[in-house]
Amino acid sequence: MNAVIIDFIATLVIVTLIGYEGVKITIDALQALMDHSPKEVVDEVNRIVRSIEEVTEVHDIRVRRYGEALYIEMKVHVKPKMSVEEAHKISEAIEDEIKRRLGRERVIEVLIHTEPEGPHR
Repeated sequence: MNAVIIDFIATLVIVTLIGYEGVKITIDALQALMDHSPKEVVDEVNRIVRSIEEVTEVHDIRVRRYGEALYIEMKVHVKPKMSVEEAHKISEAIEDEIKRRLGRERVIEVLIHTEPEGPHR
């Protein structure tokens, strides 16, 4: 009789572990399907961009994960009188720093929309 009880308890433990892992996998898959941005990566990108002196504001940071690959997009504000060439150089500096800190093999693309400083929509 004790063997039957032990077998039953062991079965419950195994079923619980399998169910728990299944729920975790389902949540991860749903987050990916719903375009969920990983908070820790968004926070790190925010810190990196704000460390660039010429950037006055950054918002709408989105990170898409495909396996281990990251696709990042954001809106960045710079001084309104800045030339297009200067703004482009800042965007390149942002992209280089993000790839350097997060890994060039991991960050596939960084899309930066540059806007003049001021209220954003």
